Amino acid sequence: MKKLNLGCGHNVIDGYVNIDVQELPGVDLSLDFIKNKLPFEDGEVSEVVMYHTVEHIEKKHHYAIFSEIRRVLGIGGELFLSYPDFFNCVERLKTATEDDRQFWEATIYGRQLVPSDYHVCVISSAYLLGILAPLGFAEFAVAEEDDGPHYQVLRCTASEKVMSREKLFYDEVYASADYPFKSEGD
Repeated sequence: MKKLNLGCGHNVIDGYVNIDVQELPGVDLSLDFIKNKLPFEDGEVSEVVMYHTVEHIEKKHHYAIFSEIRRVLGIGGELFLSYPDFFNCVERLKTATEDDRQFWEATIYGRQLVPSDYHVCVISSAYLLGILAPLGFAEFAVAEEDDGPHYQVLRCTASEKVMSREKLFYDEVYASADYPFKSEGD
């Protein structure tokens, strides 16, 4: 099965189909996956990696992109997303010394070295889970990236079960042990 590295930029990975909108050294497939479907069959992919990519894509495209990733991932296939946790970065910026302010601003807004190097939306683990779970992703795990606690890595798997937003919210809010009321049918 294939492994995809979406939005790879210069971070190409051996053994993966490295995909980016720009034609860069090591990019196997130049494709704007915001505008185009991935050229793979349903369930043909075993793993998708998006290393610091999602924060560069407007939120209005996230649902379609993750739907397309779910389409090509086989059951049990894994999705790995790494991203700067916006709220953690803001907290660190608030307490940063003058020497560190530039680093934290770049972590929040992007380095802005080239036109595609801007962060255009707030990303957090809760936001991503809210999109991914209803699309049929499960077994979520979030950990700190090696680069520091302000960067997160979310790992999840493609599941057979697709959960409605209503069921997801019910399970997270109302079905907790702290909430004594149950809906009909529980």
